[in-house]
Amino acid sequence: MNSSRRTQLIALAVVALLGFGLPLFATINIQVIATSALFYAYLGTCWNVTGSYGGRLSLGHAIFLGAGAYTSTLLFINQGISPWIGMFLGVVVGAACGALVGWLASRYRLEGIFFAMVTLALTLLAAQLVSNIGTLGGAQGLLVPLSPDGAADYQFADPAALLRIIAVMTMGVLIFTWWLRGRRWGKWIAAVGANDRAAEASGLSPTLVSSVGMAIGGGLTALGGTFYAQQNLFVDPASLLHWSVSLAILLPVIVGGRSRAEGPLVGALLLIPLEELIRQNADPGYAGLLRGFLLIAVVIFMPGGVLDVVDRVRARLRGKTEHSSPEEVDAHAADRA
Repeated sequence: MNSSRRTQLIALAVVALLGFGLPLFATINIQVIATSALFYAYLGTCWNVTGSYGGRLSLGHAIFLGAGAYTSTLLFINQGISPWIGMFLGVVVGAACGALVGWLASRYRLEGIFFAMVTLALTLLAAQLVSNIGTLGGAQGLLVPLSPDGAADYQFADPAALLRIIAVMTMGVLIFTWWLRGRRWGKWIAAVGANDRAAEASGLSPTLVSSVGMAIGGGLTALGGTFYAQQNLFVDPASLLHWSVSLAILLPVIVGGRSRAEGPLVGALLLIPLEELIRQNADPGYAGLLRGFLLIAVVIFMPGGVLDVVDRVRARLRGKTEHSSPEEVDAHAADRA
């Protein structure tokens, strides 16, 4: 078994343990923290589809999150459609928003910081629009009605149920990301993200590939929006469409490592529990300070993220082992025994 496959299995095992093992002995508070960590691991992995592999530094994924949350909530309130069904319609809306953003990026050759600024501006615009539309609840937001059917309408009194759901979602998006990277469309998305002019010269359509890539990321993120709505039973522009939401999605990716599908999971498991502990035991404003300090520290000392550091240490240790004499290897083995 190669190291990549081993890492993938470890990542899935960790998520499964958190989702299905933790509720057997952990307190409700710990389960809620684990749910939040896996939620941001899920969103970060969705961002990675085009943010890392597609080379698009998006600060607009809050739009896709809000699209999923508002679509399923409005369908439930106005049509009585269960969020289990509404979430898939939310995926369609999120994918459409993603395709539009991808088309804009390719049509106007938006790259790097320019793409980031445009997606940030679109997020601010979306927040203002939703805040002024009465049918969407305006700035006050919408309450998700309590359902007597409970689980049939994606509502649970037991927090362990939500933890299991987000664990399954996280495992699913990880498996999908690994699968996509090895397929033709995944390679096309990476090629266009690396150099759209070279990709076009080789026969690809940057507009189509960019639109499809952002549609995939947008649709998957929208699925997380429905989870957010059903977890909190409330949606509003301040909590879903604020620019800080996009930053919260991006930060675990940066901490864990953008180059690896497992990066957002590692980053979220390191960052989110620490933030939650600070919020619960100190001034919540310190959580924002923590984000700022971590972002600076990672950019300066670990630009490739935690996993990049782990890989370099592992490679260095492997190199030392390969250059050790047989006597040294025997001595190390005896010491470990």
